[in-house]
Amino acid sequence: MINKKGIVLISAAVALLLGITGCNTGKDESVSNAGEAIVTGGAMSAIKAEGFNNISELKKNAEEIVHLKILSTETVEDQELFFTYSKAEILNVIKGNLAKGDIIKLIQTGAIIDGQDISIMGDPIYRLNDEAVLFLKKGKDSTGEYIYRSLGISDGRFDVINSKIIARGLGYGDESMSKEKGKLKKSDSIAEMSFSDITGLDFTVEEFIQKIEGVKE
Repeated sequence: MINKKGIVLISAAVALLLGITGCNTGKDESVSNAGEAIVTGGAMSAIKAEGFNNISELKKNAEEIVHLKILSTETVEDQELFFTYSKAEILNVIKGNLAKGDIIKLIQTGAIIDGQDISIMGDPIYRLNDEAVLFLKKGKDSTGEYIYRSLGISDGRFDVINSKIIARGLGYGDESMSKEKGKLKKSDSIAEMSFSDITGLDFTVEEFIQKIEGVKE
C-alpha cells in the first residue's frame, strides 16, 4: 500500500461503471469534484472525494449502519480498473431500513489478483467471512439493483478482528482527542473520537454498537 494521507475512493469511477445515483436525492454529492484513479505499485490512489472526521458526522450522513458478514466476492474489470462486488449478510441493524438476515451487495475499487490485494489505502478488499460495522450509502447500479458503499470508504468502515473493532479511517490530522483531553475511557462518548482512539479502546462489537446508538444525529 502507498502511504498517502487522506486518500478516499473516487465515487466517479464507481458511478461510471454502475450508473450509481443516491436514492434519496438522485445525486451523489461526492462525485462532483472526484478525480481519476491511478494504479501505483500494487495499490490504488485517488483524489479525495469525501471525508468524515468522526462517528457523529458518519451517523448523520449514513443511510444504513449495519454489522455484517461477507458471504462471497466477485471481481470485474472495466476500462483497466478492477472492482470487487461482495455479497454480505446483515447481522445487526443500527440505523436504516435493512433487517437482520438481509443480503446486500457492496462495491469496492480494486481486487485481489494472484493473491495480491490491490485496493484503496484503508479499504482492503473483503474476503470470505470477514465481519465489519459499516456506515453505508445506497445507490443503484445500471440494472436497477441496490448496491452499497461505505461512507468516505475507509472512514465508514470498522472491521471486526478477533472480536474487537478496528477503525479503518485514515483521519485528517495526527492529533487524537486523548492528547487534548487526557486519557479516554470506554464510558466516554465516541461522537467525536478519532478513529485511532476508537481502535485503541478495544471495543467489542456489542459495545461499539451501543456506543453508536448513543450518538445523537
